[in-house]
Formats: sequence, C-alpha cells, structure tokens
Amino acid sequence: MTYNDDVQPAELNDIVELFKLTIGQDIYFYTSSNQPVIFDSNTYLPKTIERTSFQISEKLQTKNVKLKAALEPETLSFLGVAAPYVATLQIIRIDKITLNSQFIFTGSLVSTQVKDKVVSLDFNSDTIIDKNTFPPMTYQSTCNNKLFDNTCGVDLSLFSIEAVITISGSVISSATFALESDGYYENGQVLATNGERRFVDKHVGTDLTLQIPFSAAILNGSTVTAFAGCDKLFTTCDTKFNNFRNATNTGFVGFPQIPTINPVINGIE
Repeated sequence: MTYNDDVQPAELNDIVELFKLTIGQDIYFYTSSNQPVIFDSNTYLPKTIERTSFQISEKLQTKNVKLKAALEPETLSFLGVAAPYVATLQIIRIDKITLNSQFIFTGSLVSTQVKDKVVSLDFNSDTIIDKNTFPPMTYQSTCNNKLFDNTCGVDLSLFSIEAVITISGSVISSATFALESDGYYENGQVLATNGERRFVDKHVGTDLTLQIPFSAAILNGSTVTAFAGCDKLFTTCDTKFNNFRNATNTGFVGFPQIPTINPVINGIE
C-alpha cells in the first residue's frame, strides 16, 4: 500500500508534518504533533508552527510556502541571514501508525518578517526548474557569486575571527574588530555560540552595527565569530580576498568593464 493510499482512511491526528530547518551547520527538528516524533534517527520536537498551503505542480513550477512561529532564539537566527549561510526548509509528512512518509517540500529562505512577536519565514521550492536560473549568470559589473560558495572559492576560515563582545542594542563592540580596517565586516555576519546569526550593516573601529539585535540570551562577555563581508566589487575581490582568479580557476564572476552609465540614454561625456 502506498503512502497516498493510506492518507484518506487514516485518522487526521495520525498524519503529522515534520519540519527540518537548517542554517549552515545548525539543524532544527520540529513537528506539528503534540508529541516528539522520531524519523530517520532524528527527534522532531513539538512546536506550534503554522504554514500556508501550496500546490505540488506536475510541471515543477515554483512552489512557495510560509512558516509562522513565535519569536524565539531559534527563529530569530533566521532573521538577517546572509552569506556565508543559507537557510533551508524540508517538510515531511508522516503517518505515525504505519510510518509511511513523503517529502512534500524542499526549499530555500527568501525573506523574513516580524510582526506582533511572530516570525514569518518565506521559502521558495528547490525543484529542478527552480534551481536553474535563466540566464545562469547576469552580465553585470558586480560578482554573481555568493561569498564563500563553491564558485567563489574563498576559504571561510581565513576570513573569520572570534571576539569577546559587549552589547548595546544593535551594536556589539570588541577590540578584536578594530584589528581590521573600517568596513571590513560590513555585509558580513556574526555567529553566536547558541547558533544565532546576524547580518552586519556597519563596521567602524571596535563597533559592529547589526541589522537585528541579538536576543537576550547573548550577554556582555559572550564570544562570537565575525565573518568578513563582500560588496561584490572587482577591487574588493582582488585586494581584500586575493580571489580574482584562485587555484581552482574560480573567483570573481562579473564584468567590471561594463559601463555604469547607458550612453544611449545618458549620452557620452
């Protein structure tokens, strides 16, 4: 008997969904069940999660799904997500009685929103068509890569550092940050030991201004890891990361000589 054969006669409470949320190396396992569910050697813990419906298209068209959950440290870690980390979602539907299961959604985080202490996470599906961008590369002066991805080729470990911080709202401070020139960590990210990650908007001296403050779990004296940021310019790739062309013949993928002013529209000076 197939999974779909079991869906109709099964009691509604026997059919539960499992949510596998991933950011970098951190993985969270939750379930819509009111009791823990063990699946594939992982324990999925009960959590109040609301998700929107979606349609599974035979043509593999883009599917979107939105999750809503209470504003907690785990969900906060999905806010301000940027390279070097990518957040993903996998939804599995399982019959607790027969243990028949079906993977019904796999996707990547595209946007986040907070309202009334509820976090909304929007994911796009990773179907075959979704994974193929048309065109795969854009003719643009800035780099097409994401910092630290396989095509970029920059070694993340060479551009990260641990620091003991003090906190004032969205600003974290450490003498360690001043070891690099102003702006070094802008467009980068800060990782706390509990898995919370924050995007860096500004870096001046000893101070990093975060897009979203850390939760109350991160205290003065906490240790974090800061990652360098990239503005995707050719000069940054060449001088900051020495990565215009690296040992694997990857690196900067852009067209820096493309004019930024359209001569047809703006004329020639």
